[in-house]
Amino acid sequence: MSLDVGLEALVEADPIIKPDSIDILINEKDPLHVERKQQQRAIDDNMILIALYYGRKERTYQDISYTIVDRSLVGTDYEKYLSKLRGLTIIGRWDKDKFHLITSYWNFLVKSRKRY
Repeated sequence: MSLDVGLEALVEADPIIKPDSIDILINEKDPLHVERKQQQRAIDDNMILIALYYGRKERTYQDISYTIVDRSLVGTDYEKYLSKLRGLTIIGRWDKDKFHLITSYWNFLVKSRKRY
């Protein structure tokens, strides 16, 4: 089973994840920023949902970032995809029940080390 198919099946079956809770924040200067960066960096929507609900939360000024580290996925159904998901970081803002995604990227300092 490929990564995309496996993650999609797990995300759909996960009771914690709400797929309609993410919205993309549109930048006036570059309206397709998030979609383009996701495509360039091979980041799927399901990966973003996993980072949002299982990632380590950090505050950066008015924005919130979620990073997938080893501890966040150990003991979950996503543990077998840990090597593929480690280091994924998403940045955005919460507004009521919606998370407005600003950008997503791979944090290579986290991705290069394996810790529990």
